[in-house]
Amino acid sequence: PSGCVFPCGCSVPLLAGQYFYCKASGHRMRDLAISPLSYGCIIRISDDGKQYQVLGFGDLKPTSEITAHLLIHNQLVADGSPNKATLHSHPTTLVALSHIDSLCKDAELTRILHEMIPEARLFVPRGINVVPYLEPGSVELAEQTLHAIKGCDIVLWRKHGVLSTGPDMMEAFDNIDIMEKSAEIYWRYRTLI
Repeated sequence: PSGCVFPCGCSVPLLAGQYFYCKASGHRMRDLAISPLSYGCIIRISDDGKQYQVLGFGDLKPTSEITAHLLIHNQLVADGSPNKATLHSHPTTLVALSHIDSLCKDAELTRILHEMIPEARLFVPRGINVVPYLEPGSVELAEQTLHAIKGCDIVLWRKHGVLSTGPDMMEAFDNIDIMEKSAEIYWRYRTLI
């Protein structure tokens, strides 16, 4: 709700005083294209980096995955990364593959997806790391994601979704889109043999 202050769920001192736009909880990404201010929130991180305030636009609350997004952004700043956007989504085929234990090994999943189409290795060279199933929105999921994203382009949350970063939202989306296409090709290939 507008003006309300909430705990970040973590300490993000490098984001102190910063503003972020994020999807509102309970809304879909396609809603943002229709009306970004009706389905998204602007938040301001407190000066101590431990809370955020929701600014304007009615009774919207940020995504339940806000802790993961903030931890990742804090690390991006610490690393001097050019990446300014994080994107979490639920691509069907990647989530389906995350149910298969033998595929949920970082190097193996990356190898398989890189072999499906040349664009996967070209545009997502560092591949994908996997985080075990953890409660959505939890601090534990956020912390595991922070650890897993080091050295890769996408984190696959088992039986849940993915998180990607990029210099902007389109590049973060492109990473996911390319790996989802690669996963779809793998899925179809497996049904033919």
